[in-house]
Amino acid sequence: MLVEKDTARRYWSSGYLPANTATYSDNFSSDEWTDSPNNNNIGVDSSSGTFNWNCKRDGSNDASVYDLTSTSANWVLRFKLKVTNVSSSTQAGNGFYVGLSDKNQTAGQSTSQDFIGVSIYNDNTDTYRTIDADGSSLPRIYQGDSNQATTYNTNSTWYYEIIKTGSSYTVEAFSGSDYSTGSEGKITGSSNATGLRYLKVLNDMESISTSTNPFQGTIDDLKFYNNVTNADVVPATWTWDKEPDTRGLFIGGYASARDNTIDYITIATLGNATDFGNLEYVTYDLGACSSDTRAVYGGGNGGSQVDNTNTIGYVTIATPSNATDFGDLTVARGESVPAVSNRTRGVWAGGYASGSNYNTMDYVTLDTTGNATDFGDLATAKRALGGSGNSGTRGLFAGGYSSSWQSAIDYITIATPSNTTSFGDLSSSRGSLSGCSNTTRTLFAGGGSYSNTIDYVTNDTTGNTTDFGDLLGTTDSVGALANSTRAVFGGGSVSGTKTNVIQYVTIDTTGNATDFGDLTLARDQLAGTSGR
Repeated sequence: MLVEKDTARRYWSSGYLPANTATYSDNFSSDEWTDSPNNNNIGVDSSSGTFNWNCKRDGSNDASVYDLTSTSANWVLRFKLKVTNVSSSTQAGNGFYVGLSDKNQTAGQSTSQDFIGVSIYNDNTDTYRTIDADGSSLPRIYQGDSNQATTYNTNSTWYYEIIKTGSSYTVEAFSGSDYSTGSEGKITGSSNATGLRYLKVLNDMESISTSTNPFQGTIDDLKFYNNVTNADVVPATWTWDKEPDTRGLFIGGYASARDNTIDYITIATLGNATDFGNLEYVTYDLGACSSDTRAVYGGGNGGSQVDNTNTIGYVTIATPSNATDFGDLTVARGESVPAVSNRTRGVWAGGYASGSNYNTMDYVTLDTTGNATDFGDLATAKRALGGSGNSGTRGLFAGGYSSSWQSAIDYITIATPSNTTSFGDLSSSRGSLSGCSNTTRTLFAGGGSYSNTIDYVTNDTTGNTTDFGDLLGTTDSVGALANSTRAVFGGGSVSGTKTNVIQYVTIDTTGNATDFGDLTLARDQLAGTSGR
């Protein structure tokens, strides 16, 4: 898993694919190559463990090959080149070729062949060039399709990479042995050459009497990779999404009185809830959110203040137990104080206390403990609004009651304290609704004067909600939670009667809710959250 520090987006992968293994690798400690007759200028020196080259444009064929037997349409060739002796006089330049050919060492540069590779050329301007031949002689070392200026000094070292992909190929030289740092430049070529079975190093056979500049050096650490276009470790595909949360918690609520019950379910498995433990204090109309492993709740009616509370508590999701004190909100308030999170930070919004609605938003870092800090303000002071839960980058707050029922949806970027920004509107004005989400969609369910409506929005856009489907009954004040695929709603009030029904939908597929199981206790005005 990777977690972006600022956005808390989580990326999942099985890891890295193994590094590609070279089909052929040679450090030249022994001589497996075949030289052309009377060739003393290009070939393996096993005593020094190098492949030596000494460029001569004297009309002779100096070539050396290794027979790979066959190759595919895609391959990579890498080698280390070191210059051991070079002169920058005004005489004609010198150079040589490295690549793959369909002909062995007896076919010199002037012989028709199929070839793909590079020419290494030292002259007044040093270059390397793409070189290819389709049933013809090789171009002169200074006549390739594309060229890149470079510098060949005595003791300079370059790492060359040739990558063939179908009928196209690239040549690139690097100063770094990782074949990624210090690129001199990538040049491209195209060729229909086939049958390229021989690794081949050879000279230019043009006879030039003035080509007397010494240009000598070695090749080492040669590697050939067949049927690939990347020789390095290749990352697998990383997917941005929540890790599938395994456990959902329904927290607090109001049964025949304020309650401290915590229930849990396994989100992927239908069935009844199981007792998890108890809150510190009997509390309803609270808000809850979570990191991957910790559920944190805050605010509501009850707690240590009996009425509106600033209490924040937490549990470890994987371990059933009673809650532990976390700290305090900046303001004690109840009447639905929804929470949103990006799995790193939790934000609580709105609420009611002492005859007034609040526009307060405050936040905590979920995997620590301590008091909340001011985050910013809602656009409108209100209570009984719904929040998007563990929604990723953005937190959404919808509906609620100000001087009347509201339809507005506002959002924040959870990593950045600020006031809310307008997002859009619900399908109808209502409060006492509940929200939950994956990183793509947020669902708002129930609310108002007992509604069965489920609306949804796409988190990273703005706009009005779209109809998703219906709850099993007209319900408000349900608890809501989700993992990456399933939204689950528990309890609530159905036309004034507390219910223990748990129901669910598949987030990415619109439709009506289906029965999941039952809570341990019928109640409404409870909170929901999820994690591992």
